[in-house]
Amino acid sequence: MASVSAGELGGVESLYLAIRTSRLPEPAGGADVLAELGPEALDFALAVLPGRIASVHATGGALFREAVLDTVVLIIAAQPGAVATIELSRCLPSTIPTTGLGEVEIEVIGRLGALRITPYPAVMVTTDHGVAARPLLDVPNPARSGPIRSLDGNEAVQAALAAARLSLTRGVPVDTVSLPAAEEMKDLRP
Repeated sequence: MASVSAGELGGVESLYLAIRTSRLPEPAGGADVLAELGPEALDFALAVLPGRIASVHATGGALFREAVLDTVVLIIAAQPGAVATIELSRCLPSTIPTTGLGEVEIEVIGRLGALRITPYPAVMVTTDHGVAARPLLDVPNPARSGPIRSLDGNEAVQAALAAARLSLTRGVPVDTVSLPAAEEMKDLRP
Protein backbone atom coordinates (compact mmCIF):
# COMPACT_ATOMS: atom_id res chain seq x y z
CA MET A 1 0.00 0.00 0.00
CA ALA A 2 3.01 2.22 -0.52
CA SER A 3 1.17 3.95 -3.40
CA VAL A 4 -1.55 5.10 -1.01
CA SER A 5 0.71 6.15 1.85
CA ALA A 6 3.13 7.94 -0.49
CA GLY A 7 0.28 10.09 -1.81
CA GLU A 8 0.68 8.81 -5.38
CA LEU A 9 -3.11 8.55 -5.75
CA GLY A 10 -3.86 11.90 -4.14
CA GLY A 11 -6.38 12.01 -1.33
CA VAL A 12 -8.40 8.79 -1.09
CA GLU A 13 -12.02 9.39 -2.09
CA SER A 14 -13.34 5.86 -2.52
CA LEU A 15 -12.49 2.35 -1.36
CA TYR A 16 -14.10 -0.87 -2.58
CA LEU A 17 -13.11 -4.06 -0.78
CA ALA A 18 -14.64 -7.48 -1.43
CA ILE A 19 -13.69 -10.70 0.32
CA ARG A 20 -15.41 -13.83 -0.94
CA THR A 21 -14.72 -17.19 0.66
CA SER A 22 -15.93 -20.71 0.11
CA ARG A 23 -19.27 -21.84 1.47
CA LEU A 24 -17.50 -24.95 2.75
CA PRO A 25 -16.23 -25.97 5.23
CA GLU A 26 -18.47 -24.78 8.04
CA PRO A 27 -16.79 -21.82 9.79
CA ALA A 28 -15.17 -22.53 13.15
CA GLY A 29 -17.60 -22.05 16.01
CA GLY A 30 -20.40 -21.10 13.59
CA ALA A 31 -19.10 -17.52 13.34
CA ASP A 32 -20.95 -15.29 10.93
CA VAL A 33 -19.13 -13.60 8.05
CA LEU A 34 -18.97 -10.22 9.82
CA ALA A 35 -17.24 -11.75 12.86
CA GLU A 36 -14.94 -13.87 10.67
CA LEU A 37 -13.85 -11.36 8.00
CA GLY A 38 -14.98 -7.99 9.38
CA PRO A 39 -11.93 -7.24 11.55
CA GLU A 40 -9.48 -7.78 8.66
CA ALA A 41 -11.57 -5.74 6.21
CA LEU A 42 -12.15 -2.87 8.63
CA ASP A 43 -8.50 -2.82 9.73
CA PHE A 44 -7.52 -2.36 6.07
CA ALA A 45 -10.21 0.28 5.50
CA LEU A 46 -9.10 2.26 8.55
CA ALA A 47 -5.50 2.19 7.31
CA VAL A 48 -6.51 3.56 3.88
CA LEU A 49 -9.37 5.98 4.58
CA PRO A 50 -8.58 9.54 5.60
CA GLY A 51 -10.01 10.76 8.88
CA ARG A 52 -12.38 8.94 11.19
CA ILE A 53 -15.42 6.85 10.33
CA ALA A 54 -18.53 9.02 10.57
CA SER A 55 -21.22 6.40 9.86
CA VAL A 56 -21.74 2.77 8.92
CA HIS A 57 -24.71 1.26 7.08
CA ALA A 58 -24.82 -2.51 6.87
CA THR A 59 -27.17 -4.93 5.20
CA GLY A 60 -26.86 -8.66 4.87
CA GLY A 61 -28.46 -12.01 5.27
CA ALA A 62 -28.27 -15.76 5.26
CA LEU A 63 -28.20 -16.21 1.48
CA PHE A 64 -26.32 -19.51 1.19
CA ARG A 65 -26.85 -21.09 4.63
CA GLU A 66 -29.88 -21.00 6.84
CA ALA A 67 -29.66 -18.94 10.04
CA VAL A 68 -26.02 -17.85 9.55
CA LEU A 69 -25.16 -14.37 8.31
CA ASP A 70 -23.03 -15.31 5.29
CA THR A 71 -23.24 -12.11 3.24
CA VAL A 72 -22.92 -8.50 4.40
CA VAL A 73 -22.35 -5.19 2.63
CA LEU A 74 -21.07 -2.19 4.58
CA ILE A 75 -21.21 1.38 3.34
CA ILE A 76 -18.89 3.54 5.40
CA ALA A 77 -18.74 7.31 5.33
CA ALA A 78 -15.42 8.68 6.54
CA GLN A 79 -14.50 12.26 7.21
CA PRO A 80 -13.66 14.31 5.17
CA GLY A 81 -15.97 12.89 2.50
CA ALA A 82 -14.43 9.53 1.59
CA VAL A 83 -16.73 6.52 1.09
CA ALA A 84 -15.95 2.82 1.43
CA THR A 85 -18.02 -0.13 0.26
CA ILE A 86 -17.08 -3.45 1.84
CA GLU A 87 -18.60 -6.71 0.65
CA LEU A 88 -18.02 -9.84 2.74
CA SER A 89 -19.49 -13.14 1.60
CA ARG A 90 -19.20 -16.88 1.99
CA CYS A 91 -20.55 -17.50 -1.48
CA LEU A 92 -17.99 -19.35 -3.58
CA PRO A 93 -18.58 -22.97 -4.53
CA SER A 94 -15.95 -25.27 -3.05
CA THR A 95 -14.72 -26.03 -6.60
CA ILE A 96 -13.24 -22.51 -6.95
CA PRO A 97 -9.70 -22.63 -5.57
CA THR A 98 -8.90 -19.89 -3.04
CA THR A 99 -6.19 -19.39 -0.47
CA GLY A 100 -5.82 -17.34 2.70
CA LEU A 101 -8.75 -14.96 3.14
CA GLY A 102 -10.28 -16.16 -0.13
CA GLU A 103 -10.90 -14.14 -3.27
CA VAL A 104 -10.02 -10.53 -2.47
CA GLU A 105 -10.67 -7.48 -4.65
CA ILE A 106 -9.57 -4.01 -3.61
CA GLU A 107 -9.97 -0.74 -5.46
CA VAL A 108 -8.71 2.53 -4.00
CA ILE A 109 -9.64 5.68 -5.94
CA GLY A 110 -7.93 8.97 -5.21
CA ARG A 111 -8.03 12.40 -6.79
CA LEU A 112 -4.95 11.63 -8.91
CA GLY A 113 -5.28 7.95 -9.69
CA ALA A 114 -6.52 4.50 -8.73
CA LEU A 115 -5.10 1.28 -7.41
CA ARG A 116 -6.69 -2.08 -8.18
CA ILE A 117 -5.86 -5.38 -6.52
CA THR A 118 -7.60 -8.45 -7.91
CA PRO A 119 -7.15 -12.17 -7.28
CA TYR A 120 -4.14 -12.01 -9.59
CA PRO A 121 -0.47 -11.67 -8.57
CA ALA A 122 -0.02 -7.98 -9.46
CA VAL A 123 -1.36 -4.62 -8.34
CA MET A 124 -2.38 -2.21 -11.08
CA VAL A 125 -1.73 1.46 -10.30
CA THR A 126 -3.43 3.79 -12.79
CA THR A 127 -2.79 7.54 -12.94
CA ASP A 128 -3.10 10.19 -15.64
CA HIS A 129 0.53 9.38 -16.49
CA GLY A 130 -0.02 5.71 -17.26
CA VAL A 131 -0.51 2.25 -15.80
CA ALA A 132 2.03 0.34 -13.74
CA ALA A 133 1.93 -3.27 -12.59
CA ARG A 134 3.57 -3.83 -9.22
CA PRO A 135 4.11 -6.93 -7.10
CA LEU A 136 1.23 -7.62 -4.72
CA LEU A 137 3.46 -7.16 -1.69
CA ASP A 138 5.25 -3.87 -2.24
CA VAL A 139 7.89 -2.24 -0.08
CA PRO A 140 6.65 -1.45 3.43
CA ASN A 141 5.97 2.17 4.27
CA PRO A 142 9.08 3.43 6.12
CA ALA A 143 7.00 6.13 7.86
CA ARG A 144 4.92 3.46 9.62
CA SER A 145 6.60 1.50 12.37
CA GLY A 146 5.06 -1.53 13.99
CA PRO A 147 1.78 -3.22 13.09
CA ILE A 148 -1.12 -1.34 11.52
CA ARG A 149 -3.46 -2.20 14.36
CA SER A 150 -2.55 -0.01 17.34
CA LEU A 151 -4.68 0.05 20.47
CA ASP A 152 -6.64 2.97 19.02
CA GLY A 153 -6.89 1.14 15.68
CA ASN A 154 -8.20 -1.99 17.37
CA GLU A 155 -10.78 0.08 19.24
CA ALA A 156 -11.80 1.74 15.96
CA VAL A 157 -12.21 -1.67 14.30
CA GLN A 158 -14.34 -2.87 17.22
CA ALA A 159 -16.45 0.31 17.08
CA ALA A 160 -16.98 -0.10 13.33
CA LEU A 161 -17.95 -3.76 13.82
CA ALA A 162 -20.41 -2.75 16.54
CA ALA A 163 -21.86 -0.06 14.25
CA ALA A 164 -22.25 -2.62 11.45
CA ARG A 165 -23.94 -5.10 13.79
CA LEU A 166 -26.28 -2.37 15.10
CA SER A 167 -27.07 -1.25 11.54
CA LEU A 168 -27.91 -4.85 10.59
CA THR A 169 -30.22 -5.11 13.61
CA ARG A 170 -31.96 -1.77 13.08
CA GLY A 171 -31.90 -1.72 9.27
CA VAL A 172 -30.68 1.88 9.15
CA PRO A 173 -27.29 3.62 9.00
CA VAL A 174 -25.57 4.14 12.35
CA ASP A 175 -23.68 7.32 13.17
CA THR A 176 -20.53 6.16 14.98
CA VAL A 177 -20.69 9.13 17.35
CA SER A 178 -23.95 7.74 18.75
CA LEU A 179 -22.58 4.27 19.52
CA PRO A 180 -23.35 2.94 22.99
CA ALA A 181 -20.60 2.60 25.58
CA ALA A 182 -18.34 -0.48 25.33
CA GLU A 183 -20.16 -2.37 28.09
CA GLU A 184 -23.49 -1.85 26.29
CA MET A 185 -22.03 -3.19 23.01
CA LYS A 186 -21.44 -6.68 24.49
CA ASP A 187 -24.99 -7.64 23.51
CA LEU A 188 -24.24 -6.77 19.87
CA ARG A 189 -21.47 -9.34 19.52
CA PRO A 190 -22.35 -12.68 17.89
